[in-house]
Amino acid sequence: MAKKRKNKYNHYTEDFRREAVRRSEDPDTSAVEVARELGIHPGQICN
Repeated sequence: MAKKRKNKYNHYTEDFRREAVRRSEDPDTSAVEVARELGIHPGQICN
């Protein structure tokens, strides 16, 4: 039996979001690389 979810969206902590933005602002790292490392879609970094 499949587990039921509260909703279909993942909710990330404020700390996770800040770290993702901080890492993506590094000129030697692309948003795609950061997204891949964090396991999220690259569009989430750009947004």
